[in-house]
Amino acid sequence: MKKKVIDFPNEYEMTYSKTVKKTLNEISNEYSKIKISEGLKNQITNITEEYLSKYKSSGLNKKNIKTIILKQLEYKYNIEKETFKYFDITKTNINFTAFVKENVGEVTTVIKDEVDKIVLYEADYMKKTFIKKVEQLEKKESKIKIKDIKKIQKEARNKTLRQAELTARNKSGNLYVDTLKDITKDMDCQLRWITENDGRVRPEHAEREGVIYNIDDLDLWPGEDYGCRCQGEIIQK
Repeated sequence: MKKKVIDFPNEYEMTYSKTVKKTLNEISNEYSKIKISEGLKNQITNITEEYLSKYKSSGLNKKNIKTIILKQLEYKYNIEKETFKYFDITKTNINFTAFVKENVGEVTTVIKDEVDKIVLYEADYMKKTFIKKVEQLEKKESKIKIKDIKKIQKEARNKTLRQAELTARNKSGNLYVDTLKDITKDMDCQLRWITENDGRVRPEHAEREGVIYNIDDLDLWPGEDYGCRCQGEIIQK
């Protein structure tokens, strides 16, 4: 009986997170243009919208999307190739270049829509968080200083970056589940649930630690819940 743990796409998660966070940091840096003498909330809104307008029409957007797409295809190709070889499952021999050509169209559409929505959502979240902190500051201080603006700008940015990291984890979980399903649909196998076995594991997932499931009986896949870090071990029957 052969067993194999399918690795989580950590590199894909890092690439996804880094790409989105880079854009958010660039927007945050644009806030350095804010002038105390003018309406703060209008400046925050205008700076955010101006940057996003440039971003969507620039080559940077396309470059970022391409980076994420290739990292996703690279993960899926390597994991499936490695797993099928380990379990002695014969598949049509296809190289990575051909795999990309076969899958890039569908993946590009999905990821472009995803990343655009996430960047717009997170940028709007950062803008609103920044504005809310300005409003709170205006109620406390009769005269706002530039150092106050820099402080709350940093707080709004950091809060948004943490949220973007969680989103990247969730998107990586989706990729992991899709890959598990693609692999196991061609196999006569079971799946063992494996947690990270630490204090961050959900109680309901901790209960699944080490449990072996028939594929058809799975009501939830490792990595499927929001932010889930669990993995699956394929057990060949």
